[in-house]
Formats: sequence, C-alpha cells, structure tokens
Amino acid sequence: MQRLPVYLVFDTSASMYGAAMESAVEVSGLVIKQLRALQPKLGIIWIGIITFETKSVEKVKFCPIDDFSPFDLQPIGGISCFGAAIDLLSQTIDRDCQLPIPSQDGDWRPLVILFSDGAFSDNWQSNPHISVITNHSTVISIACGNELDEFQLGKLGSFVFHAENISIDLINSFIKLTPWNL
Repeated sequence: MQRLPVYLVFDTSASMYGAAMESAVEVSGLVIKQLRALQPKLGIIWIGIITFETKSVEKVKFCPIDDFSPFDLQPIGGISCFGAAIDLLSQTIDRDCQLPIPSQDGDWRPLVILFSDGAFSDNWQSNPHISVITNHSTVISIACGNELDEFQLGKLGSFVFHAENISIDLINSFIKLTPWNL
C-alpha cells in the first residue's frame, strides 16, 4: 500500500524563542492530530521530524504515524541555517521514500511542512538540493511569530500560511495538495 510521507521541519534558531515556537508547537500538534484522524481514509502515513539552527538534526526518524510519540521542541539558539535542513531533508527523502516501479506503486509525493519565521541566516537558495525538494515534494510553509519574512518563505515556491490562521479545514487542504505519486 502507498504511504504518505510527511516531514515536519522546524526552525529552532534563536529567532524562534517565545510566541514563534509556541505557535509552531501548537500548529504541529493540530497537523499530527488531523493526520491520525485521516489515516483510515488515506492509508498509511509515515512521519519524520527535522530541526535546524546552526546545524540540522533528524529529531524523529521516519516512522509510521501510529508509532510516533510526542517530542520536546524548544529553540536551541544559534543562527538559522536552512541550507543544512535542505541537505538533510533531501537525504532523508532519498533514503525513506519508495519510487514507483512497473510492478509496484511508489509512495505518494512527500508533504513537507516548514515551521519558521523565515529569518534564514545562510544563502540557502544556492543549495543544489532545493530544486529536488520543491520539484518532488509539496512544500507548505507555516509562518510563525510576529517578525516574519514572508518573502523568504515564499521563495520556496510553496504555499505560505500564518500559524494563527491554521484550522482543521486548512490542514485537510494541505493533504489535497499532495499528488498521488512521486
């Protein structure tokens, strides 16, 4: 059976302290709750969590959503090196997602949900993996906090939503944006 790969990518840099991180945690909880509720209708959902600041970390290894446990998410500090997250995300998608072959369907196109204020400190646009992510995944950016750089978040070629506007209906629309195959 096809899986829906979902990657939640969190900016844990110093700019995410306070309200920005609180809204990221709240919205990600809604996303996970709704994915669990939709699983009987959608089939198998797998999830992975990546965090980034000066470096990028696979906080939760790719696993079935039924095996997923809540995790502690706090800003670590440092600068926001989004390019490192792009590198790690590209590696994990390559490792985790199954491409279709003649005798078997592959996974659905990955759904990547980025939680950030968009205050990236590096030159992430020059990362060669960005086109792999944007061309082979559905990327949703959740703008968190009061001091947002929507221009940076919009450069992903993705959909940008403000955390305070997220609802169950909007989360359901994220799922509908995900094409059936890689």
